[in-house]
Amino acid sequence: MLLGALGCFFGTVYGFIFHWGPVIWGLSGFAGGCLLGCIIKGIPILLTTKKKKKVPKTEVVLIVDCENDLARKTEEVLWSNHAFGLSQIRN
Repeated sequence: MLLGALGCFFGTVYGFIFHWGPVIWGLSGFAGGCLLGCIIKGIPILLTTKKKKKVPKTEVVLIVDCENDLARKTEEVLWSNHAFGLSQIRN
């Protein structure tokens, strides 16, 4: 918008000197400034790649108190659901 306003201003000022007059040169300066501003603003967007947002990894500690015969089945269920690690404490 700023480049459009500057283009309009300079087109109007120098339009008194040029053949078509200040109105036509002001409008063409506005259009040219807006176009230049859109090109300048659009170039960095086209050159940068979109980075994926890093999803924070959450950790859950699950404490299961069960009998020894159920501990093996519980361990199998946790591993099948992609647990990061398991530990057993035997009393």
